Amino acid sequence: RSWTPSGKIYYQLSGELHAMETSSGASQKVTSLNLPGRVLWINISADEKTIAYVTQSDAAWKIVTSDLANQKITEVATGNGRIEGWAWLPEKKRFFYGDTVGDIQQIFLAEIGSGRSIQITASDTDNSVVDAAPDGKSIIYSSAKEESNLWLVRVKDGIESPFARDLNANLWPA
Repeated sequence: RSWTPSGKIYYQLSGELHAMETSSGASQKVTSLNLPGRVLWINISADEKTIAYVTQSDAAWKIVTSDLANQKITEVATGNGRIEGWAWLPEKKRFFYGDTVGDIQQIFLAEIGSGRSIQITASDTDNSVVDAAPDGKSIIYSSAKEESNLWLVRVKDGIESPFARDLNANLWPA
């Protein structure tokens, strides 16, 4: 999931966060969440002090941030249905995610600590968050729109622009 400035590589395994030391290759489990349902996604902030995770139990889902011990929990967003695609900007206190509106996956922004989410796309086709700009002002998302398969949307006004139009374009993490 992330390679932190300390040189550790964090990854998700069996619903828990693990860290691998790049110098030795040794891995260790970082969290012991033991949460109900499934952990769909988990990540750690660059300063390695805060985690964020997405859980789903039956149709109910939840996005949470917490300290590593999972003692200081902040509920970011909750809902029912299908949630997918997420980007977390811990330093900007922003979390982008996809939730179903009607039968279509739309993208939302949750300001961590505000208790509310704002829908930032209103498309006729499914959208999925790919990544967010470090400043939190734009996101890249994939879409089933035929004009393009990757789009850029400005958060402040929802203006969309094509990012990649080649149907053979593949997106791989850096």
